[in-house]
Amino acid sequence: RLTPEQTAKLNGIGFPWDVHNVRWKYWLKLLKEHRQEHKDRWPTQNEKYKSENVGRWCSRQREKKNRLTPEQTAKLNGIGFPWDVHNVRWKYWLKLLKEHRQEHKDRWPTCNEKYKSKNIGSWCSRQRNKKNRLTPEQTVKLDEIGFPWDLSTQGQNAVSLWQGLAQ
Repeated sequence: RLTPEQTAKLNGIGFPWDVHNVRWKYWLKLLKEHRQEHKDRWPTQNEKYKSENVGRWCSRQREKKNRLTPEQTAKLNGIGFPWDVHNVRWKYWLKLLKEHRQEHKDRWPTCNEKYKSKNIGSWCSRQRNKKNRLTPEQTVKLDEIGFPWDLSTQGQNAVSLWQGLAQ
């Protein structure tokens, strides 16, 4: 046991009594730095940043959300931490599709088309295939940009959409 004098001296130099909280704050700091560098996205599940797997740390926070302290939850909420990673990923793809449409106003991505090194054409096909499993919000977001759900009704435009298959 420490004497009150020893405890006071340790307190005087800022001794970290709660090592778990210190470690948690270290990871939060890394996450904030990652977000400063990559403002348009959150880390992927196994993404490393400064040699640390900040993506895995984020996954663990989601897994143990109900066991975090109110202070930890508030700090994560304060930086807009995405608790539902699937929704974040979907919004990223939607943003990419909107950017594609800004550059190519006359057409939608072909089935095998890549945009910014991402297979945006396949993503569009998957949205059509799982239309009944999308959330109402996702369906509305795609409807708002005029997303072509049924390629058979697109006429000549459908031909251009499917050209990627023959290549």
